[in-house]
Amino acid sequence: MDSSPTPDPFAELAALLHQLGGQPFAIPFQVGNAPPVMALGTLAGLAVWASAGPPQQTVQVARRLARRGRLGLVLGAEVGSNQWLAAMSVIPVRPVSVLRGDASALPLRRLARAVRSAPVTPLEQAVAFAEALDVDAAGRKTFRLLHRLVGRAVEMLPRSIPADDRHGWALMQLTRLLFLRFVEAEGWLDGNVRFLATAFDRCLIAHRDPTRDPLHPLFFGTLNRPCDQRSRLARAFGAIPFLNGGLFEPHPIERRVAMHLPVAYWREAFEALVERVEVTLDGEADDGRVAPELLGRVFEGVMHPTERREQGTFFTPPALVDAMVREALTSHLAPRIGRGEAELARALDEPDPLLRRTLLDVTVLDPAAGSGAFLVGALALLHGPGRREVRRVRFLVTRRLFGVDRHPDAVRLCELRLWL
Repeated sequence: MDSSPTPDPFAELAALLHQLGGQPFAIPFQVGNAPPVMALGTLAGLAVWASAGPPQQTVQVARRLARRGRLGLVLGAEVGSNQWLAAMSVIPVRPVSVLRGDASALPLRRLARAVRSAPVTPLEQAVAFAEALDVDAAGRKTFRLLHRLVGRAVEMLPRSIPADDRHGWALMQLTRLLFLRFVEAEGWLDGNVRFLATAFDRCLIAHRDPTRDPLHPLFFGTLNRPCDQRSRLARAFGAIPFLNGGLFEPHPIERRVAMHLPVAYWREAFEALVERVEVTLDGEADDGRVAPELLGRVFEGVMHPTERREQGTFFTPPALVDAMVREALTSHLAPRIGRGEAELARALDEPDPLLRRTLLDVTVLDPAAGSGAFLVGALALLHGPGRREVRRVRFLVTRRLFGVDRHPDAVRLCELRLWL
């Protein structure tokens, strides 16, 4: 019979509050049959409550406090769960979950930074905390822009073309443009972080069609061709990388029918996605920029709800991806190298030379890869912590990571995420 003590979630949350820079009243405990919610302490002068119930209880507590005008933070840690939950009592309540024990998780880092900000009123402090926890705000804003742009394109394209083809074509153009924002932000478009805006301005000045110039020559004559096979027009774009994935090959829809959108539409699209969206390749950046995982959310979000349910296309949060990939890796490797799973799980964060060599021999197959969340997560763990080693990444991506999906657009997005 297992006689090990049951973890005390309230004591655990009190320790978390202390790490965030707050002041626990004491190590709290539950009395008798009292509801598993109690006052825990303060954080930058705001009240903090703790919940040991299921996740929905944490959210309900935050909403109930918000309706009563009680400003504060609600932390949740259900017994037996591997997640912490945090929510501010600010409408709309946007809960965020992180892996239990990971006080360095992005939302908690942002929250700790907000604690150290200059003193403000309680309401301003509560709003700052809510914004810190809402790590997906920039992603939602970008998604709304894309959703609106796709819808406008479908309405503006000829009705003689099937709606599904109009939707697929528009989504492809905007996905390409968004992807190039990531490439541009790293200086990989001729070393110019204003490459797209400059090219579009030249197009407008010359009264040209943006689809014919610069988009199609850039997509099909430059990005999808090796440098030594490019035309003089393509070489005029400067130093542009060769991307040998499927996104910059003509789509079957583009081969069947030519579609064009007016200059006014492209002006709106460039203003939204090039001028207003700030991007980064760092998935841990906490400054509000959009990371590549947005590509997966976009793919899910713009699908028709019926199609999404039928195909089981749903976005998986990075924390859950990491937990599942870790579990799969440790259970697979433990018997191979003679280590316990718990020991091996810890070693993945600081792998020794033997483990690093062993990780290079692991082959991963995702039979429903979608936009690549699990393959990207596997790449991070197989590579190991620290600065990315180009040769190791290239070997893992080209020799050890495999994915299959019935949706060709998902496959293209998966390629792009791995390329980035």
